[in-house]
Amino acid sequence: FMENWLEEDGYRYYPLRQIGEALGHEVGWSEAGQTAYVVDENGARVSFSGIEKDGVMYIKVREFENIGYTVEWDD
Repeated sequence: FMENWLEEDGYRYYPLRQIGEALGHEVGWSEAGQTAYVVDENGARVSFSGIEKDGVMYIKVREFENIGYTVEWDD
């Protein structure tokens, strides 16, 4: 599932759409703001920024804390 990732500055970035949709969220792109967004459980658009490569927005998984998820590191 998560074979498609980037590493930069010691962080791993994953495809926003792939993660967001797997978690059941609507994921989109705002032309006006040039940002990707995820629709949270209250129907609000939460903007995400990260690394855009070949038309794909990659984000740190920790960014999903912005829409209520808990993210932890497991050695």
